[in-house]
Amino acid sequence: GLEHQRARVVLCLDISLSMRRQYERGTVQRFAERVLAPGTRVDDDGAIEIFAFAKHAYAFGPLSLDNWQGFTDELLSAHPLEGGTRYGAVMELVRREVLGEAPPRPAPAPVPASGVLPVYAMVLTDGQTGTKPHAIE
Repeated sequence: GLEHQRARVVLCLDISLSMRRQYERGTVQRFAERVLAPGTRVDDDGAIEIFAFAKHAYAFGPLSLDNWQGFTDELLSAHPLEGGTRYGAVMELVRREVLGEAPPRPAPAPVPASGVLPVYAMVLTDGQTGTKPHAIE
């Protein structure tokens, strides 16, 4: 039911050390490819914005039909696996980079006004966060 929707699509990928096997086996690459198909149909510019997180959070750039092959190898080359799983840091970075805001919210954001694109954010992780309250804000 999203074929007529337009939104900004964001994918947040866990690059913590515990994800090593998932990257080595190609599981994360295949997941990103599966998200790419519907994501590019919905996304406003046809590219999914990628963020990586573990101890720190990083804006990586777009994933599109032009650069999907070997995508996770490039991601890990730029941002090697690290300890920690901090959802809060990546959620803050997404709010800053995508929405232009970063401070914690005391309540969920209101429904966007007509003409303002919603943001669909997907998070791929294998563990719990050490920053749950920060992630919820």
